[in-house]
Amino acid sequence: LALTAWTLLALLGGKDDANNPVPYVVYVWLWVGLALLSMVFGPIWRVLNPIRWLHRGILAASRVSADVSLTRYRAGYWPAALGLFAFTWLELIAPDNDTLPVLRVAILGFILISLVLALVFGRDYLDTGDPFEAWSGLFGTLSPLGRREDRRWVLRTPLHGPNQLASRPGLLATASVMLGGTAYDGFSGETWWYTFVQSSAAPARLWETAALLTICLVVAGSLYAAAALSASLAHVPLRGVATRFAPSLLPI
Repeated sequence: LALTAWTLLALLGGKDDANNPVPYVVYVWLWVGLALLSMVFGPIWRVLNPIRWLHRGILAASRVSADVSLTRYRAGYWPAALGLFAFTWLELIAPDNDTLPVLRVAILGFILISLVLALVFGRDYLDTGDPFEAWSGLFGTLSPLGRREDRRWVLRTPLHGPNQLASRPGLLATASVMLGGTAYDGFSGETWWYTFVQSSAAPARLWETAALLTICLVVAGSLYAAAALSASLAHVPLRGVATRFAPSLLPI
């Protein structure tokens, strides 16, 4: 919470120059650092998430149970998939994405939307729908640290965790955005692509957004096609097979 307050202070009152820490907090500490820490220690964002703490504080101040929600949450990972796609677009494509005006809209808008969704759907939304909890949680399945059903700490192989993931709506989309965003990051640096985008009559952001979306869809479509072939060979219904295979994308 102290780190969040310090970041918001720099966001709202700091100078818009290279010494402002907000872009580094968002694009390096949060995006890259959280993934690495989660792969070592597990889904640590569930403990650190300031949205979860703000939600908890609002309910406590209102003398409302922490388990309360206005309606049942059923969307699974879909909000996380959309949120992670939006963040990837912000990091890799959005113009002036390291300036304070853009970051103010992005961060304050994210906080407001997340709090509203948490208050409406309760903690179930935060568990799978929050983009960064999903980001940390899915990378956290690769951690060598785990808990048994009796809550005892154990060491495990890094590939054990993904195999234990429950199939939920949007899991394939979220994993595809995670891998597709990384693939686009490398693809966008290709000289021929950069030259084509800059010389095209269409806006560069339009081509870049289309490429990011296409790569994510190619990842999802490839896994879906493989799942369909597997289901056909095994003579089992296709429904849900691709989602069950989605965790195999996480190590990649």
